Amino acid sequence: MRLFVAAVVPSALRSEIALRVARLRGRVAPASWPSEQTLHLTLAFLGETREATLEALLAELGTTELPPAVPARIGGPGFFPDAKRPRVGWLGIEPEEPLRAIASAVRAAAVRAGAAAMDARPFRAHLTLARLRSRWREADVTAFRAAFDAWHPEMPIDRVVLFESRLSSRGATHLPLLERSLIEPPPAAP
Repeated sequence: MRLFVAAVVPSALRSEIALRVARLRGRVAPASWPSEQTLHLTLAFLGETREATLEALLAELGTTELPPAVPARIGGPGFFPDAKRPRVGWLGIEPEEPLRAIASAVRAAAVRAGAAAMDARPFRAHLTLARLRSRWREADVTAFRAAFDAWHPEMPIDRVVLFESRLSSRGATHLPLLERSLIEPPPAAP
């Protein structure tokens, strides 16, 4: 099963992002845009994970002490690898340091549970909005930035969720397997 741990974007914010993306679609070169329902802040991408590892993962994530909730906000737009050679368009989330601490705790729990296929790339707090199908011109990059540059709403990070991602011809479906509050302490171990 394909697993990842993420912070969920509040529904009102997902709707606003979807409206801004809808206005962009006809104005920029083709891209794959995530559905409103699947928008999330990835903390740890675990990839293909054996079902035998799932029980340990649920136990570790369910009882690990996690950092407190973060009063985050949307930062600015950006591109991977960069704006001159964009392949992915994203929105940054700030402040990054407390989010990095949450990602680090989640990743450590996954390693203890034996999730060996975990993505080893450094954490970067962002929401992926576009996977570019072709090279974007400078005008496309400018339009993407203009849609989000001066927009910095609050995005509280107050819970993390372990998801199973099921891929189909209609796109990905994310099924929550475990949800943890960052406001309340973890349950006591038995």
